[in-house]
Amino acid sequence: MPTDSNLSPEHKAHRSTLSFKLSLAYDGAIVLLICFDLLLMMVDALLMSGFAERVLTSINLDAWLTNYQEQWHPDALVLGGLITIFLIAELLIRWFIAVVQKRYYRWFFFPFVHWYEVLGCFPQLRALRLLRAGVIGYQLYQMGYRFLPQSWIDRGVFYYQLILEELSDRVIVTALGSVERELLSGKGLSGLIDQIMAEHRTELTALATSLIHEQTTQVLDRESLRISQGVGESVSKALSNVPELSKYLKLIPVAGKLIEREIQQIGADIGSSITEELMRPFRASSADVSSGPYQVIQSNLDQVKIDQPELQPLIEQIVLTVLQSIKDQISVKQWQLDAATQAEARAELNQTQL
Repeated sequence: MPTDSNLSPEHKAHRSTLSFKLSLAYDGAIVLLICFDLLLMMVDALLMSGFAERVLTSINLDAWLTNYQEQWHPDALVLGGLITIFLIAELLIRWFIAVVQKRYYRWFFFPFVHWYEVLGCFPQLRALRLLRAGVIGYQLYQMGYRFLPQSWIDRGVFYYQLILEELSDRVIVTALGSVERELLSGKGLSGLIDQIMAEHRTELTALATSLIHEQTTQVLDRESLRISQGVGESVSKALSNVPELSKYLKLIPVAGKLIEREIQQIGADIGSSITEELMRPFRASSADVSSGPYQVIQSNLDQVKIDQPELQPLIEQIVLTVLQSIKDQISVKQWQLDAATQAEARAELNQTQL
């Protein structure tokens, strides 16, 4: 039955037109014709098989089977051929109409869009005609004509997603396993890592330099005062530990001690100032990372070779761990999680109703 609740007034008015009703009736007739054709094909193939001959012979219906094979089977072939001819003619007419109405960018796009119909014209591929019936049914469903209960549709979508997920998971896991085996054999992994590093070395070194700049700036902003004070105190302490300076200052009466304290304070200030100046290039803004000490760091990182004995096994282990993590993630059955979520929702709904 059609559902009109979610349709606009324009769509509702279009549904009442004669052209829409004729189009709807034609689509329904095509679906019935395709279903009849496929049913005829399956029944005829079954009755012409050795299995049917053995089964019907065992229940004394071999004479009926012989009569079908001799009299009705040729008629079934003729009827199937007529249906095929009709579908081919109907396909060509729709192609001509699509060209006249310029539905596609090029005239030859039609058979590619409707590839399943083109292949379904071959008797050996008649089963593909079911795809057209499915497409028509889906279009009718989109227009609000739901001929099947919603629970059936939900169940069909669930099993479709289940089969699609299982097949895709098997393909991806198999492909990843092949990649892993290929990388582990010979120098495949080493060559891949070298290629990746060669292509992205500039980006990687720039990223590493940016991270070093970010972390260094944060540490210096937090610890710069303590570092400069510590250096200043160290300089002051070093001056106080110079015996010759203390010896000569003591020869100056009254002002000697005062001069010694001033010299120590000046030394502490000088140490703090030097430390601040040394830290200033490392606290440069992001725009100045390409100059100064960070330029030296980046140029040295750019020269790092990854074929070092200590670094190569670590990179290989990281790559293999990433592949294994992907396989573990793919192994998670999403359809099971969705089913569990739906079961919990139904349980909560039942509790609420109670």
